[in-house]
Amino acid sequence: MEGNVNVKHRLVQLPHFLLSNIINLLEFDIDRLCFALTCKRWLNERDSYLTLNHHNSLLPKVQSIEYIKGFCLISFKKQFEQSRNLAVKTRLKYAINGTNLHLISKSFIPKFKINTNDYFVFFDQIKDYFTIPKSVNLFYLHNDINLKLIYDAIAKSNVDTFIYNRCIQVLQPGALPPNIRTLKFYHNICPLQPGCLPPNLTSLTMSNPKTLQIGVLPESLEHLDLSNSGYINNDFLTVGTLPPNLRSITFDHHFQQQITREMLPSIRLETIVNLPRHSLGELPQCVTTVTLSAPKLMTPLPLPPLQAGEIPTTLTSLDFGFNCIDVDFALIPTSIKILNLGSVRQINHRNKLPESIEELSFGEGMNPVIKEGSNFIPKSVRKLVLPKYNHSRIESIPKGIEWFAFNHYCRIESIPDTVKLIRFDYKHLMDTTFTFEIRRLAADLYLIVGDKSTPFCGFVNSVFLNFSFYKKCTQITETFTK
Repeated sequence: MEGNVNVKHRLVQLPHFLLSNIINLLEFDIDRLCFALTCKRWLNERDSYLTLNHHNSLLPKVQSIEYIKGFCLISFKKQFEQSRNLAVKTRLKYAINGTNLHLISKSFIPKFKINTNDYFVFFDQIKDYFTIPKSVNLFYLHNDINLKLIYDAIAKSNVDTFIYNRCIQVLQPGALPPNIRTLKFYHNICPLQPGCLPPNLTSLTMSNPKTLQIGVLPESLEHLDLSNSGYINNDFLTVGTLPPNLRSITFDHHFQQQITREMLPSIRLETIVNLPRHSLGELPQCVTTVTLSAPKLMTPLPLPPLQAGEIPTTLTSLDFGFNCIDVDFALIPTSIKILNLGSVRQINHRNKLPESIEELSFGEGMNPVIKEGSNFIPKSVRKLVLPKYNHSRIESIPKGIEWFAFNHYCRIESIPDTVKLIRFDYKHLMDTTFTFEIRRLAADLYLIVGDKSTPFCGFVNSVFLNFSFYKKCTQITETFTK
């Protein structure tokens, strides 16, 4: 969008309200900064829409970020100052075009990520008349209250996401407005009854459900997250529990119930996270993405090695998770494009990974040795993630890699021209991990942003990355851990 020819383009002229909504969908600050750098108008008017997630309790709360060693993006100092000095104990905060609204008590202290333009409303302010701004689409209820007090306000608003921090009441049918499509229970104690969930619900997160009766989950549901349910051995799933239109389901980390093909929807289900290894053979053909659950806490080791044909050829993405399994790479089917080896141990080093893999990640149980000219990494790989804390030996980044993540134990002498994004994790002696995101903007121009734990950022060239980056990171992290 450069030059005067695009100055009236409808994308360039997007209102600040829409730009703010787009920004709030970007998790990492480096993506938000690159968005603002995309065109001249967005950069010039950044103060009207741009916010950052760059706040962390480890950072000193100073008034002027210009005095912080390593901060070089003076053009964005206002955004960094706002995010770092975000008040945590304040009265009603009037935001501009905020998309999130928090219903809180006066003793509220946030324990999660909040945006600089979030709305905050106290419980005692909703007794008489309560309206929700049109820009809000997420409603966060931090304590249990009579839902009748907020039902009308939510039903007349644009809210489609409802987060219920602590639900101790028994939800009656129709207690939640029908416009809610995403519902998250962080601490729900009472069992859910059939008909108590909104009829148009598409995404549900639950923790500690006592049971899942048939008919509780609406047929509209597409995404179900039970990752904090506490179910490890309980046989709480039966035939008919899961709705037919489900696309993804996430079980608890140590979930080990025997899943049969009849329990799983066979039409649209694509992703299963924390699937027990012994249920791999029960997957319907529509499932393409699987993460294996961890074995039970007292499971004797070693686990049985991977067998031929154990991985279905219908899978395109596989994450071994925390399973310490002996794996012959020749047994991984060529249908796999995304592979996380997790804690597996390679056997028969003569066999290589299939050339179909495009994204490859190594878990903490592996110490890959990557030498120049070796064929250990398939040539098809475009995204490579190394273990955060292991001593991997990397003499050079393989050519063709576009996205690369590594830790401070690695020593890398050169960066290929194909690399567009680098993530670097530096673990300090005090067990604090600092993360730096590096985005290539031009042939020899990079943008570095320290992610939340350090405000170091700026523009550098490849000479800085190749020879000075590790030393510079050491100096930066020493500043913030004194």
